[in-house]
Amino acid sequence: MDTIMDSLSSYTKIEVVEDFICDGCKSRVNMEKHLKVEQAPEVLVIQLKRFQNLGSDISKIHDMVKYQLELDLNPF
Repeated sequence: MDTIMDSLSSYTKIEVVEDFICDGCKSRVNMEKHLKVEQAPEVLVIQLKRFQNLGSDISKIHDMVKYQLELDLNPF
């Protein structure tokens, strides 16, 4: 990810969950889930995963992540 906005877009994208067991009908169903910011805080602290799993090895990500001092969280 090059920017904080890219990371937020990836983190909040719709994820398909297959074979989810419905609490109501106890059937296996496919569903979609996503995260949403309901109300933006005055101060937002973001911790990025800076490691990459490469099979049996873990590698630190050294790439620079660009960010703005003010983020528009409306898309999320």
